[in-house]
Amino acid sequence: LCQRQAAAQDAEERDQLLVALMGQSNRANVEKWVAAAIGGALPTMEWATMFNGLKRNRSHRDLAWAMLVQHWDGVYGAWGQSQFKMKAIVAAAMARAKPGEVEAFFKEHPCAVAAKTIRRGLEAMAVDSALEERVGEVEEYLKAQGGGSAAASAPCESFAVLPAIAPC
Repeated sequence: LCQRQAAAQDAEERDQLLVALMGQSNRANVEKWVAAAIGGALPTMEWATMFNGLKRNRSHRDLAWAMLVQHWDGVYGAWGQSQFKMKAIVAAAMARAKPGEVEAFFKEHPCAVAAKTIRRGLEAMAVDSALEERVGEVEEYLKAQGGGSAAASAPCESFAVLPAIAPC
């Protein structure tokens, strides 16, 4: 998969293969690949796609955040003055992170170009957390409002998996 991604000429194919690479279950392999990518093996223009793929990794919930923290100097050095790319990378990394860790990290490592993205991400995490705490109440309310329809009486599974930050 690595060789195929590196050899791909079509940008969309490269992106799809990069996301697939980041979704592997072997964390050590993915971490090694990310280190190589940030070390120069992957064009910087593709880093946002890489972090988006890390965010989607189903085997390791915190992988995107862990990789941003571990490689912050490289990421910030490359994109710290680029609002568009930095916001995309930070949003992807924060999506499944722990709010306390995010807040503490950005207190020590301010990122002015992504400040609003960080603030909105933390707000979304707080809303998601509050909703998860009250999912039973929400389900009961929806059942009561539905008047017995099949959709209203089914468990409201979508509330349990709300993303912290919806993709654009």
